[in-house]
Amino acid sequence: MQNLEAKFPISDIVAIRHRAEALGFEYVATLVQHDTFFMVADGKLKLRVQNDEAQLIYYRRCHAQGLEVSTYQTVVVQEPGNLRNLLSTALGILAELRKKRILLRRRHLRLHLDEVVGHGTFGELEAVVAPDSVPADYRPEVSEVLAALKIPPEQLLSLSYFELGINGPR
Repeated sequence: MQNLEAKFPISDIVAIRHRAEALGFEYVATLVQHDTFFMVADGKLKLRVQNDEAQLIYYRRCHAQGLEVSTYQTVVVQEPGNLRNLLSTALGILAELRKKRILLRRRHLRLHLDEVVGHGTFGELEAVVAPDSVPADYRPEVSEVLAALKIPPEQLLSLSYFELGINGPR
């Protein structure tokens, strides 16, 4: 699976949410997430525990003209604690993140409004790429939504949340 995504810091989560809802985004859920990132040779591997479910997610990103193209695979996990212990022993833990995420959706677009413990407040706009499409097909719509949300291109980030704490923005 693939998506085209933009990540950006936000100072007023309420204002961004109101702008998004005016664009047709609808509230889906508020999620409490705990992500554990494991050391791998290529890409990123994380165990995400949210509310009453868990997934193992492997992904790679490539920066393309201000936006990120992410290729990913997910697997539902039945015993996240046991899997976390196993992967921690086998691979080592790279980082952990805790966040509260407000999920909004408009057709194939997902907007995450994230309060990340120890890192700040951010937004992520993701266009889920259909199997018969390419990420570039979604670029105009993503750019249009970012402009309507008043997010200038120079505010876009190319790092994971935990990398922001390690390396600073961009």
